[in-house]
Amino acid sequence: MRNARSLFAGACVVAAGGIAAQPMPAASEAAQAVQWLSEPFPPFSFVAPSGPAGVAVDLMKAAQAQANLPEGTPLFLPWARVLQVLAGSAPACVTAMTRTPAREKQYQWVGPFLSADLAVGRRNPAAPWPAGDKPLAGSDVVVIRGDASEETARSLGAEEARIHRVADPVIAARMMLAGRVDGWVYGEAVMRWTLTSLDIPPDRYRFDGQIRGGDNYFSCNAAVSADYLKRLQQGLDAAKKTKGGASDYDRILSRYLRSDTMPRK
Repeated sequence: MRNARSLFAGACVVAAGGIAAQPMPAASEAAQAVQWLSEPFPPFSFVAPSGPAGVAVDLMKAAQAQANLPEGTPLFLPWARVLQVLAGSAPACVTAMTRTPAREKQYQWVGPFLSADLAVGRRNPAAPWPAGDKPLAGSDVVVIRGDASEETARSLGAEEARIHRVADPVIAARMMLAGRVDGWVYGEAVMRWTLTSLDIPPDRYRFDGQIRGGDNYFSCNAAVSADYLKRLQQGLDAAKKTKGGASDYDRILSRYLRSDTMPRK
């Protein structure tokens, strides 16, 4: 989940657990018109026959319902376009972004809701994962343009000239499988979902170098009001609380992240 280029002066941070329990204000106080954005990023966000779906999209809807906020329908755009809209002056949020030190002051944060573990997807048969702290040195890798995986690829030794940027995970998967690159640096859950949706047998690929990539949050620009952010955080916290044996949060994760919920043709 992505790197933005412009800084938002005065952006405040809504961190997990940073909002004290208190009565929610009247809905009208937080009824700000906010444009929600997303990208094709299954299982976190995608367009199903029934409409927008995925872990992050369903959690957004659950948080809005718990907070009595107007339900937003995310506009799906390539990640680079998502960042351009976030850089504008109109209130906007994205359903999922990895919170990293480089982005900390660029956005306002609501969450977290799921870890963002990265890995390097490789075509089988693949040589053993290189030893040392720069295993991607001398390798060609593909990343999603603007994604936080660019930072990860560089930290693992990938040279700038050998980092190939594309707009779509399907393109990245096909480049990896065709041997046009040595590896695909991205979120492991998304790579697995993408490859499964393409009917690629599991023995044709592997995931190496599992890396802790941070946590996923709802990310909003500076134009979104503090009141809206507070209500959204309270709504997400409420969705995580157990009711009747399982929370809304647990049910949503189970819906998309169990092995038997992976896409099938």
